[in-house]
Amino acid sequence: MPDKGMTSSTPHTRHYACHATSMRGLRSSLPRRSAKAAYYFAGSLLLGALAQATAIETSLAYPPTTSRPDKPCQALIRAATGAATPLDKAQLALAAARCAIVRQCAGPLSLELNGLTTDRAALAKAATDGKKYLDIAADALGRLPADVDETRRRTLQDRIDMLRAFADVFLALAQRAGSPSAPADSDDAAQTAKRLTDACVGLAVFVDDPNPGIAQSAKLWQGVAYRQAGRPDRTLNLLLPAIASLRSSRVDFFIRLERCRALSNKRLFIAALSLVMKLEKRVNVWLASEDQQARTRAADSLRSLHADILRRWAVDLRTSGHEDRAKAAEAEMQRVLGDRGEAARIDQLLTLDRTIAGLPAWENAGKAPTTRQAESQ
Repeated sequence: MPDKGMTSSTPHTRHYACHATSMRGLRSSLPRRSAKAAYYFAGSLLLGALAQATAIETSLAYPPTTSRPDKPCQALIRAATGAATPLDKAQLALAAARCAIVRQCAGPLSLELNGLTTDRAALAKAATDGKKYLDIAADALGRLPADVDETRRRTLQDRIDMLRAFADVFLALAQRAGSPSAPADSDDAAQTAKRLTDACVGLAVFVDDPNPGIAQSAKLWQGVAYRQAGRPDRTLNLLLPAIASLRSSRVDFFIRLERCRALSNKRLFIAALSLVMKLEKRVNVWLASEDQQARTRAADSLRSLHADILRRWAVDLRTSGHEDRAKAAEAEMQRVLGDRGEAARIDQLLTLDRTIAGLPAWENAGKAPTTRQAESQ
């Protein structure tokens, strides 16, 4: 379930945003003979800031049903701007990027996964902000001093590459034809399709990631992008049939819903209905670790999808001249919806609190300055 969000006015964020200023002023305010001790103390303050940045990013959640400001992510980038070293800047900018791409993109993409109108402007902003922070982290990474070991450099670069691959797909989804944030040439469906499929190339490497959460998340977003690019066949090849237990809870749940949508897009309506009815029978077992409200919302997401498939089938039947069968499909759709009589709202459906499942808290790559570094300040 989503965690409770933390705003920038909390004591935690006020505390850590002040670290960069505290570091700059600390050494000049003490006698020279205390400079070395002051530097070590300042270094410990910054490491504390980095740890707190990780804790904030890990705990943040943006309820997808509301429009939330990006102040927590902005607090991270402000801390990165005031970082004393390239290593600290790289870490804090990377934390800001993760905040935007993993957390802030989750809200608008939850609309996408539930078949509702996506807030493409919000998605474009979050993805663009995330890529901006990644550029800052990459620039700082290129300016690391020689004493930063290769393992640490590689770890930071790998994290940048992984987040950028997801952000590229999210931005491509936001920039589809007809979106206010779409480039000038995206009115052409072919250009939109190319943008989506090109973005999938970078994400393909993570489909086999050893972290199952990352691997399943890469499959999900590739599947969504391919379907929106008009290639539901690729989505079906990627998201193979799976009725077994979920691996990473919500992401795996939405993988199954996405397969149903791809079948529907291929006009394989009977197969899509068969799968969604099987999913409806298993939802409580799959989401046993979630609370009852989440299981109820998951059932409503499936019910909404079930009704949408029937609606599409009715349209297809009517277009083909089968009016009686179309009316029967519409009657079944109303039965599935029940007393509600309309598709559910997003606050009634299951949503994601993060776009990439299974990401561990990233340990700080920072270290206390050496004696030589302290004496040379």
